[in-house]
Amino acid sequence: MYIPEEIIELAKYNVELYGGFEPSLFVIGTKEKVRMSVPIGRDSAERVQFMTDAGVELAQSGLASQVIGDLKLVVFVSEAWVSPAREKMVMPSQDPDRTEALIITALDPNTMEQTLQMFTCVRDSKQAVIELKPISMPKEGTVESPLLRAFLSGFRLFNR
Repeated sequence: MYIPEEIIELAKYNVELYGGFEPSLFVIGTKEKVRMSVPIGRDSAERVQFMTDAGVELAQSGLASQVIGDLKLVVFVSEAWVSPAREKMVMPSQDPDRTEALIITALDPNTMEQTLQMFTCVRDSKQAVIELKPISMPKEGTVESPLLRAFLSGFRLFNR
């Protein structure tokens, strides 16, 4: 599975131009794609609830069948702190070696396969983003974000 290059480039462009990227959900269908802003939430339970609510709202809006068509891909883009891979896991909020990253996750609603791409945000002395470096992912790693599954559950609840 792939993440559309146009979404990656849009996210990278916004981070480099504006210094950040508003958490956004891209819903790609057989007809069109829709971009939605999504609140980030205080904790994982609230983030899952926000994503479920976004799915419900989109399904109830009427955009699903008229504008989007059948779902092909759901992509979430946000910024986050990440910790380097190491034997003992350290939460980024507790890690002095954490780095700022642009995170792009995608879910194929037909196969439920998820994928992830991450980029380290490199800033200059004035805090402007001057480069986004790809973060390599371990081959044995898997992606299991509950956020995109929550969106899809809310969406499918009202869009059958």
